[in-house]
Amino acid sequence: MADQSEMTDREQGPPRHTAGSVSTMAAGARARRASARRAVLVLGMHRSGTSAVTRVFNLLGADLPKGLMRPGPDNEAGFWESDDLRIINDEILASGGSSWQDWRPFDRSWYETAQADTFKRRLIELLHRDFRTSSLFVLKDPRICRILPIWLDALAEFGARPAVVIPIRNPIEVAESLEQRDGIAPTTSYLLWLRHVLDAERGTRDLPRTITTYDGLLRDWYSLAGTVAMRSELSWSTSADAVRDEINEFLATRLRHHAATRQQLVTQTDLVDWVKSTYAIMSRMVQAGDDETFLARLDRIGESFETACLTFGAVLDVADETATRQQQARQADQLYGELSATHEVLTDARTDMHRMQVEYDRVLSELATLHAERTKHNGDMDRLSEDVAKLREDLDRRNAELEVLSTELNVLRALSDNRRDSTDRSVLAGDRRATRLTGAIDVLQGTLSWVWRSLCFKQRDTHAKALLNSGLFDGEWYLKRYPDVAAAGYDPLFHYIRFGAWEGRDPHPLFDQNWYQSTYPDVVKQERTPLGHFVSVGAAIGYHPNPLFHTAWYVAHNADAIAPQVNPLRHYVERAAEEGRNPNPLFDSAWYLNENPDVAEAGINPLAHYIHHGIGELRDPHPLFDVEWYLEQYQHVAASGMDPLEHYLTIGAFKGCRPGPAMREAGARRRARRRLRQDMPAEQADNRSGRRFDSAGLGEAVSHPSFDAVDVNSWRMPLRRKPPAAPPFTGQIGVFVHLFYDDLAQEIAASLLNIPFDFKVYVSTNTEEKKAIIKAAFREFGLAAAVKVLPNRGWDIAPFLLGFAEEMREHDICLKLHGKRSRHGYRGERGNAWRKHLLSGLLGHPGNVAYVVDSFSAYPDLGIAMMPHWRGVGRNVNVVGANFLHMQGLMRQIGLSISPDQQIEFPSGSMFWFRRSALAPLFDLGLTWSDFNRCRPRDLDATIAHGVERCVLMYAAKAGFKWAFLPRRWIRQSWARRHQARGIADLGPARNARSRIGAKQNITDN
Repeated sequence: MADQSEMTDREQGPPRHTAGSVSTMAAGARARRASARRAVLVLGMHRSGTSAVTRVFNLLGADLPKGLMRPGPDNEAGFWESDDLRIINDEILASGGSSWQDWRPFDRSWYETAQADTFKRRLIELLHRDFRTSSLFVLKDPRICRILPIWLDALAEFGARPAVVIPIRNPIEVAESLEQRDGIAPTTSYLLWLRHVLDAERGTRDLPRTITTYDGLLRDWYSLAGTVAMRSELSWSTSADAVRDEINEFLATRLRHHAATRQQLVTQTDLVDWVKSTYAIMSRMVQAGDDETFLARLDRIGESFETACLTFGAVLDVADETATRQQQARQADQLYGELSATHEVLTDARTDMHRMQVEYDRVLSELATLHAERTKHNGDMDRLSEDVAKLREDLDRRNAELEVLSTELNVLRALSDNRRDSTDRSVLAGDRRATRLTGAIDVLQGTLSWVWRSLCFKQRDTHAKALLNSGLFDGEWYLKRYPDVAAAGYDPLFHYIRFGAWEGRDPHPLFDQNWYQSTYPDVVKQERTPLGHFVSVGAAIGYHPNPLFHTAWYVAHNADAIAPQVNPLRHYVERAAEEGRNPNPLFDSAWYLNENPDVAEAGINPLAHYIHHGIGELRDPHPLFDVEWYLEQYQHVAASGMDPLEHYLTIGAFKGCRPGPAMREAGARRRARRRLRQDMPAEQADNRSGRRFDSAGLGEAVSHPSFDAVDVNSWRMPLRRKPPAAPPFTGQIGVFVHLFYDDLAQEIAASLLNIPFDFKVYVSTNTEEKKAIIKAAFREFGLAAAVKVLPNRGWDIAPFLLGFAEEMREHDICLKLHGKRSRHGYRGERGNAWRKHLLSGLLGHPGNVAYVVDSFSAYPDLGIAMMPHWRGVGRNVNVVGANFLHMQGLMRQIGLSISPDQQIEFPSGSMFWFRRSALAPLFDLGLTWSDFNRCRPRDLDATIAHGVERCVLMYAAKAGFKWAFLPRRWIRQSWARRHQARGIADLGPARNARSRIGAKQNITDN
């Protein structure tokens, strides 16, 4: 067929543009040659390898458009073309009365219409959006073959010079692929293949181009890349050698489902000669290039194809219309079937609606009957009320009569009493004396019994005798320091050995028990008290009783304290005041007493006064050490809350810090401060005393007039045994956990299974490794935790405030937990006991949790629910102490104030239930990670994190919420830990059962 329609002059073929468009294209061509921006157009029939070619050029450095089509089952390696580009190309084809499945020629007169100008502007906008900054990009869509003129105009105005690559694939393979993907008949696919190839070849003869085959691409892409670069005068931004492995791997993954040989093409009976000849010519042009003979033959085939399209187009239009009507008929049948099904559903719905109407009428009738009965009962109640009123009137009348009779009876009794008065007075006086004597005898017997028990204890307990004989247990000071012990009537030594040592109470003003245990960890493992350890072992091996008494130094400078039977601290206590012995190189006992005559007059040990009062009053311990100057020079010491002398002896001296200014300047500063203390009112001087100092002036901080003091105890709410009835909680609980110790993840996850409500878990930790371990541990218990990796700063407080502020907004009721392993306490396991105490109270049983949530629902003003303090927390848990400066700074930001000696309450251990809105003032402070930079692992107290923990209830009070202690006696056996002991594998059904656990249990009042 091709030979019969060959033409001698290829220029007689159908023109691609009118005269006007030719001049436009000429101008565009000049612009393209002058442009440095290059565009690689991949033009080819669908399923011909255009996607693979495009991806290879992209890996070599050509930019891809935005909004790529997603890979599909028919092309798992990706299409590498723009969805937006495909959509606009389909719109152009539809505007010209065609589609991508139409093999007839596109209407060339359309290019002169206003629609063409509109679409060209849209193409230029798309190019600007995707390739504004690109110097080399690649475009691919088989539809461009059909509408190439408008694309070349758009590229010219965009300023991009095109280079063309035409991939050719065996038409049989293309037809088989389209039939499988789109159900297109092979004969139609052959004509589509012919239309795309002829239009692409004809429209690119004046452009630099490269023709390749799909097989050639898969066989040697490297040579293809070089050929394209050479013929198109462009250079790839990425070396082919650099991406060789990646391209090879990409091409290797492309599964070739259809393959055909040249022999099959020749013998295929339903394949027109035009298609066979075109494929043969294009295959030879891969190597031979644009040979005039080949181009002339392609022109003749194109003319014959155009003539055939004009001849048979009308017939095909009728066939297409018939097929369309048939398809519409099938769709109508389908819609009718769907309508019938819908009608049946509507009929059933109407039946149900009628049944519901009957039921509704029945309920209305019952309500009317009940209303009538209620009216009748109301009438009965009115009659009963009238009867009650009459009975009350009769009762009042009888009471009045009774009062008259009582008056008469009292008169008669008065007459009788007067007669017995003299006798009764003597009897009553004797009774009162007997009662007083009996009470005194009982008290005396109780006191003698207690003294007898204490004496027996001291005689029998060798440890008690050792402390008693050491001279380092100050019972009188102990009772003054801890008035609760004195009020309970305990013997001080008995109380210290049995309770005080484990509660962290100091036995002597110069023995700092908590410091001693944290400094010498081996003491914690001993069964004896810390003071007992110092008396029997510690002093002999050079342990210090407090940071300012250096045992080895004292022994070295006091020869009479070297004897084995002499305890250095006792030696100092008994002889320091009168002999001027010094506990360390920078504390001069004699000089301190001389500089502070009030201390000498009071007869107080100089070092004890300095530790408990002098530090807060900025009194100097030595003529060479100026406390105030040291704090001014080294402000980080003041911020840490550490005693400046302790800092210098342990850290500062080794870092080159100076203890004070020149001697003359130090003397002048000291005399000025002494005069200031002498002129200071007594109440202001009292305010300056305390264990910790305030570099900005403690007195000023305490007496600031513009802030209101808050007493959190007045905001405490007592909880009832059973909360009042309230609507059930239907929200989602937020659980916020910080886990520095990832090995506690399973324990926390097991405890969370006791929550019988919907909840979400948020966990923070400090490394990615811990994150993976924590997520795995929670998954084992059927929990999906949202885990964040946050800076290891501010213990559990900073991650709680800064890590989940946004997530917390999603929950009304929340629970704060963390993997607590406190270094407080006498034994190493006490931190674990503290954590288990809190977990068992907050999450020990589904009933515990139900009680908490019901309490929040019943009391809208309840903001925080927490456990009572653990018995091993230690002394002074309810005092501000060393946290005053941080707490005062935090409180001032919300217009409140506190006093250094104020009694406070807070959730010790930092685990508690809370209502999100109760902590709104705390989250509104705007704290940052840098605010927690000074929190160091060795600091057991006096940091901003400890200040925040102790201010929690005050912030809740500021928001208008109250707090409550949870009951002390919960169910003792932890439901979750029983299942944890049986193994993680058994927890699947247990977790599903947690919603079925009853919430009723016996709970004692607070």
